[in-house]
Amino acid sequence: MIVLGTLFGMIPFGPLRFGAAGTLFVGLAFGSFIDLDDNILSSLQELGLGLFIYMQGLSAGEAFFKGFSTQLKHMLLATVAVIAAAAAALGVGSLMGLSPLAVTGVFSGATTSTASLAVAQQQSGEELPAVGYSLAYPVGVAVAILLVAFILRHSWPAQKDQDHSAEKIFRSRTIKVTRDISYAELREKFADHFVIATIRRGRDIDVPGDNPELHRGDVLRVLVTKAKAKELTDALGKRQPQTPFVDKRLVNETVAISNEDIEGRKVKELNLFSRYGARIVRVRRGDEEFLATNETHLESGDDLEIVVKHDRLGDVRDYFGDSVTAYSQLNWVALGGGLTIGYLISLIVVPLPGGASFELGFALGPLITGLVLGALHRTSRIPWQIPSPINTAFQQWGLAIFLASVGLSSGEAFVSTAFSWMGLKSMVLAAIIAVIIIGIFAVASRFMGQSETRTSGGISGLFGQPAVVNYATGASSDSRILTGYTSTIVVAQFMKIVVIPVMLL
Repeated sequence: MIVLGTLFGMIPFGPLRFGAAGTLFVGLAFGSFIDLDDNILSSLQELGLGLFIYMQGLSAGEAFFKGFSTQLKHMLLATVAVIAAAAAALGVGSLMGLSPLAVTGVFSGATTSTASLAVAQQQSGEELPAVGYSLAYPVGVAVAILLVAFILRHSWPAQKDQDHSAEKIFRSRTIKVTRDISYAELREKFADHFVIATIRRGRDIDVPGDNPELHRGDVLRVLVTKAKAKELTDALGKRQPQTPFVDKRLVNETVAISNEDIEGRKVKELNLFSRYGARIVRVRRGDEEFLATNETHLESGDDLEIVVKHDRLGDVRDYFGDSVTAYSQLNWVALGGGLTIGYLISLIVVPLPGGASFELGFALGPLITGLVLGALHRTSRIPWQIPSPINTAFQQWGLAIFLASVGLSSGEAFVSTAFSWMGLKSMVLAAIIAVIIIGIFAVASRFMGQSETRTSGGISGLFGQPAVVNYATGASSDSRILTGYTSTIVVAQFMKIVVIPVMLL
């Protein structure tokens, strides 16, 4: 079932591919004539959803809490947009004669929130939300892509939204120090925008320590962001011709982390310079690349660009592990232990006004756990992060299990509803919901002085569907699309879950 669904999800419908959601539609087709045990399907739904949402939380935890203050206005705007869309869904759905159960399913599908659907089914014990979800899902994705395309074609003034893409591009510079300036002054002025890889003083070339002394005449090999390259050069002195890194005593090598004792620790905790005379210059994590600072957390599978004396390279490799096989092995404590904590938290009952209540459930429990553990990285001897490729694979696997199970359990109800007057009303409501949530976010973003690219990224995060953000990044290379996406995806996911119990009151 999952294989067939995945193949269906790969079929392009214009700019749209359903991806993992293809398993839902295949499940619905087979579920109309296959009768499976409801208890087994329910257990598979809980397992798949918990795995998917926990892995999402782990990967987003650090960025969510670290960027909370700077991204607060986007988070608040996403919160308002989700609440307004939920209220509009109830109001318009009532006018159309749709039940709250159907409306919650349509809302979940129109905003492409699998977790919301899970909460609706858990709270109601009915199949109707899954039917509404399946009808609304393609409509929500199509409307989102069309409106993102419209927004990207219409630029507008963005006085409060500067393009910081140059901070993600790195330049190697050779600079001769001709000015009196200390390393502390450089760090205060340029923060995390640079790393000194080597210092040549006279005929000697050395790896700098954590707080190196700088003297006139020193020649520094520096890795610096494009945004600060000229300023840093001017602050130090004079740029020198760039030559290949060649030295008989020093090597610049890439080493992979597979030692679990290092996972989740900060660079400064390793004392690399005092132990090996080495310095981490740059970190590559999946598709992401960034400069290493003392506060950088390291994860299993990270590729580290390290400068070290040639005769200590073997010791450094042994210390980090440098084994693809080792870091590809699953950390069962992080997976099983974290999921167990998430499932226990899911049993917490939250009281609501009027004497009602709801459990956090298998959507919120693992999400909260994943966010917290992802931000912590490590507690005592337990690393909580999972290598990015493995995390992504488990996200897709969990999502596929959940959607296939939902489809199989709801197939009969879908067939009886999809081609009825109720089915048409559900799709119209889905379009209305998508337009409202996008319209509120886009209009408010423009008045807040945000660019059309960051706005499109924020809208993509509101939906959290890969086809939407992939379309946006394909239409524009502006890095603000992805920063906008990351600023809204977690809080939007959270709010889309929280509003469901209220909608069912």
